[in-house]
Amino acid sequence: MQQIFSQRSVDLDLAGFSFEINRKKIKHIYFRVYPKQKKIVVSAPYQIDAQTLHKAILSKKEWLQKKIKEPVRKIKSPRIQYLNSDTVWFKGKPRTLRVFFLNGRPKVYPVNDNHVHVFVKQKNHASSIRKLIINWLREELRQEIRGLIKKWEPVLNVKINDCRIRKMRTRWGSCNINVKRIWLNAVLIHLPPVFLEYVVVHEMVHLLERLHNARFNQYMDQYIPQWRTLKKEMDRFSL
Repeated sequence: MQQIFSQRSVDLDLAGFSFEINRKKIKHIYFRVYPKQKKIVVSAPYQIDAQTLHKAILSKKEWLQKKIKEPVRKIKSPRIQYLNSDTVWFKGKPRTLRVFFLNGRPKVYPVNDNHVHVFVKQKNHASSIRKLIINWLREELRQEIRGLIKKWEPVLNVKINDCRIRKMRTRWGSCNINVKRIWLNAVLIHLPPVFLEYVVVHEMVHLLERLHNARFNQYMDQYIPQWRTLKKEMDRFSL
């Protein structure tokens, strides 16, 4: 259940950011800052009372003020037209799109670290080219994920039954531990591979520990020692 926290601006001068409180079955209070939405999401235990929660939020004032002033790094999503100068971000690197009009089956492939070539029929509309690029990006992401799951299943001693991709507005991934299915954000293909591996392992670790608690953090420390740095970097991206 979500509740809106009525902040007093005199106590928290946070440049118009609003608060959203999510009550969950957890032991500690967690904060996430979303600069694009000018929103701060607070995850809190069900049993915590309003006064204690208010004090906890006030105690994070300096940290929150620092977080909302950090520059927002926008993820580059492809906006495909007919122009050869368009840029597609692929695994953390910008690649220039080159469109060629030829007969035959449409296809996309990366030529090198600088270019991506697209072969389409003359009649193809820009929206069709964009769809072709997006499908290619998703398939590339799907292959990367499969490789990572295959790598980490024996390490973590867990089994993923299903992994799906979709574009998410507020999450990098999620895990349904009951059916052992993970969902991953489609925009991860635009980021350097190290971030994708961190998110995949994060969701897989939930099969060992459901909550984001000390035990979960211990697993992450063991398997991805630099995960806190990666998380901090990803928190600066605007989805």
